[in-house]
Formats: sequence, C-alpha cells, structure tokens
Amino acid sequence: MKDYKDLPLDEWAQKADELITAGCVVWAKFTCLHCGARQTADTPNGVCTGGYSCEECHQISYPEKFGMIVMMVIPPKEEKEKP
Repeated sequence: MKDYKDLPLDEWAQKADELITAGCVVWAKFTCLHCGARQTADTPNGVCTGGYSCEECHQISYPEKFGMIVMMVIPPKEEKEKP
C-alpha cells in the first residue's frame, strides 16, 4: 500500500482542532485496511469511532491514521453602502 503520510488520530485531532478554530472545515481521509482504496469521511470536523464502510470493497475499516482535506470558509464581503 502507498504511504500517504497520514497522522495518528491524536495528532490528526490536534491539527483538525486548530484548523476548525481558525474557521476551516476538515474532512478525514483514510486508506481502507482491506483493499487499500483511499476514502474520505462523509461527515466533516471529526472522526467516526464506529469504523468506516469502504465505497470500493464495502468492508468496515477501523483506521488508526488519517489524512485530511481542508476547506477554508471565507465569508463574502459585505456590499458597501451606496451613497
């Protein structure tokens, strides 16, 4: 399996918390332990402790390391009032 340089859960959670506090939305990425397919969690800003169902092989994985997808949420600029 390819090494994605994923982080142990405690390190992932620390980085995710920092990013979430800064206004980002974070999705966990992981590798299926059965078939090696790269997956993205459905729910942002956390990790499911009940395992993940692989979209490829449909088996449940309980990964110990995670990567992340980070989306920065930038609020729209307020329109300036017209004189």
